[in-house]
Amino acid sequence: MRVVDPPGLPNLMKLSLAQIGPRFNLTNPTYLSHFNPENACSQSNELPFEGTVNIQLLAQTIALIARGGCSFVTKVINAHIAGSAAAVIYDLNPRATQTFSMIQDETNRRVLIPCAFMNGKDG
Repeated sequence: MRVVDPPGLPNLMKLSLAQIGPRFNLTNPTYLSHFNPENACSQSNELPFEGTVNIQLLAQTIALIARGGCSFVTKVINAHIAGSAAAVIYDLNPRATQTFSMIQDETNRRVLIPCAFMNGKDG
């Protein structure tokens, strides 16, 4: 993933594509925003993204979601329900180098938006 703004962040962030959901096909500028709640294990009545006031931007937003608390499928489905275009799950530990395979959980729920994992060191 290439980051163009803000300028202080690393230009490229490594992502491991998930084994669930469709392939990423986002080539236009897209917004990356922390999801609310942070781990996306539940749906919220509040705005799903920090600082988001323009609901029309949701369709262009990639949800940045903390790892842990529930399955990857649950996280991505909750991001999709909130209107996200895609989801990136990240490890909260900034030293973590392990990559997790984002696979189907024991349910038959379908993931309908692209998703990926980013370890703590790369994010």
